[in-house]
Amino acid sequence: MSAQVLFRVKCSTEFSQMVRIVGNSSQLGNWNPQLGFKLMTNNEMYPIWYSDFALEVELDQLVEFKLIITDGLNSFWECGENRCLQIQGQKMVVILTYNMPSIFIYSIKRIISDNDLATIAQGRIRKVSLQLQDKLYDSDDDSDSDQESDANSIFQDEITSCNSNENISNSSHFEPIFYSEY
Repeated sequence: MSAQVLFRVKCSTEFSQMVRIVGNSSQLGNWNPQLGFKLMTNNEMYPIWYSDFALEVELDQLVEFKLIITDGLNSFWECGENRCLQIQGQKMVVILTYNMPSIFIYSIKRIISDNDLATIAQGRIRKVSLQLQDKLYDSDDDSDSDQESDANSIFQDEITSCNSNENISNSSHFEPIFYSEY
C-alpha cells in the first residue's frame, strides 16, 4: 500500500533558482539533483516552497533525503546529515526549513468534520467535492473577491488556518505524529 507525502519547505532563493528534494528513491532522483522532486512557489507563498502533487511512497519505507537549491547548472546542498523520514501514515504533510535540522510531520486525519458527514450524506456530495477541489487547486488568477465569495464553504476555515506555519499545528485536521532533529 502506498502513502502520499506533501512537502512545505521554507527556503529563500534568488530569482532563477528552484528548490528540489533529492534522495534515495527514484521519485527523489536517486541523489541526482537534475532528477530530484521539484517544488514550486508563487508570489503569495514565497519563501514557502511546496509540492503541487503528492510524493507516492510505500508505507513503512524509510526515505533519506536532502533539500537543494538549483539554478539548472549549479546545485547548493543543505548542510548537515541526510534527513530521514519513516512513512507512517497514508497521507502526510512534511514541513521543514532549508539548512535547519527540524522536521515536522503531520498525518492528515480527515478533510471534513463529523458534522459535515451528515450534510454529505444528504446528497451534497458533488458540491462539497467541488468546493474542496477549488481550495486545493486555486489558480493564481483567482481574485480575492472570488475567494471571499466562498463564505458558505465548509472548507474555508480549515484552509485559512493552514496557510501559515505558525497556525498549522493548531489546525484540528492535522495531528503531529513525529518530530525529529538530527
